[in-house]
Amino acid sequence: MSEGEFLDIVDNERIVSAGTMHRDGERISVTLCSVELADDSATGTRVKLTDQSAYFDGAEKPEDRRSGWGKIFERLRVHLEAHQRKART
Repeated sequence: MSEGEFLDIVDNERIVSAGTMHRDGERISVTLCSVELADDSATGTRVKLTDQSAYFDGAEKPEDRRSGWGKIFERLRVHLEAHQRKART
């Protein structure tokens, strides 16, 4: 289970959020996360992710977080490519 909130949203610039993850009723991590967006005329939009996390009792590791974000960005890539193909037709 996780819970969180958006702390700051600036259209076309950034999203900042904070959250806590729990497993079996125990807190396993807390995170402050920022996603910054910048126009890149060569590729479209550049995305910079900063994930500042604290882990408790070894229940989660930085590798777990990197893997999770990798899956999220892969799903986003697939979604955006599908949207682009649909827009061309």
